[in-house]
Amino acid sequence: MNTLMRKTALVAAFAGVSACAFAQTDTGSESAPAAISASGFSAGPTYAIEGVWDEQVTLTRCDTGATLVTFRALDMFIHGGALTDTNSAPTATRGPGFGTWRHEHGGHFFAANMRIFFYNPDGSFGSVRDISRQIEMSSDRNSFTGKVTFDVLTPDGHLLMQGCGSEAATRVE
Repeated sequence: MNTLMRKTALVAAFAGVSACAFAQTDTGSESAPAAISASGFSAGPTYAIEGVWDEQVTLTRCDTGATLVTFRALDMFIHGGALTDTNSAPTATRGPGFGTWRHEHGGHFFAANMRIFFYNPDGSFGSVRDISRQIEMSSDRNSFTGKVTFDVLTPDGHLLMQGCGSEAATRVE
């Protein structure tokens, strides 16, 4: 088989796998999607969060409500429950966030958990952030709001502080 034929076969095989993956149904959810659109997005509640979201995040002290920091972030909720995150902090100070998401009760509720490594100015490993989010999707499924809780841990896992926060996001078209 020549190179062009092998590449064509590989592309055709990959396209078939991708189409199958988008058509999967989460049988454990309360409501499976009714249809998959040509873009691969579903109108159903289980898959409503899939895609890229532009977020405004405010982190606070849980006890006083005092604002610690406000920043912009981008999150990608991936089919099957994976999550990636980045934000406007300099890349030398933080790594990407990785985590998982799941559909919760009802059509508009999701939970997400992720972990991010942070670095000291000298580049050494500084801390770990474990973040939990409770997300409520808007009825048009183009925005969401969320409640955030987080733990800041030393590199060896000892708790330094806990915090709270909120987020508001819009879908990136």
